[in-house]
Amino acid sequence: MTVLLVDDDDTLRRDLDLFLGPDYQLIWASGSRQAMMLLGYGVVHDAVILDICLPPFIADVEEREGLELLSLFSGELLPGVPVLVLSSLPRAEIEADCLERGACAVLEKPCSVGKLRQVLKDLIGGEAV
Repeated sequence: MTVLLVDDDDTLRRDLDLFLGPDYQLIWASGSRQAMMLLGYGVVHDAVILDICLPPFIADVEEREGLELLSLFSGELLPGVPVLVLSSLPRAEIEADCLERGACAVLEKPCSVGKLRQVLKDLIGGEAV
């Protein structure tokens, strides 16, 4: 399974690469600009893990960047690809807005690897290969 991780935290990327292991091929974008460039290469993603707080590129402020990207992903860029929002912002504060913009699930950092794997499995449908 191929998962696009859009998060500017390199430590998280390394941890997820290790903990998700061979079941998931993780493709990392450190921000919106890089994520949009990667999409231009035509790689098919089974799911997206998206942080909300990303360096500004689309929006004028960091707090909105991930939400703007989420709207683009669920709209024209990745229709039908499930998006999991993984954010350090309190889930209660962002969940309604994320779901309204097309997220399929919202988890708060830190979360257990088991929970993350289960949500990915549920979103993608079936066992990881």
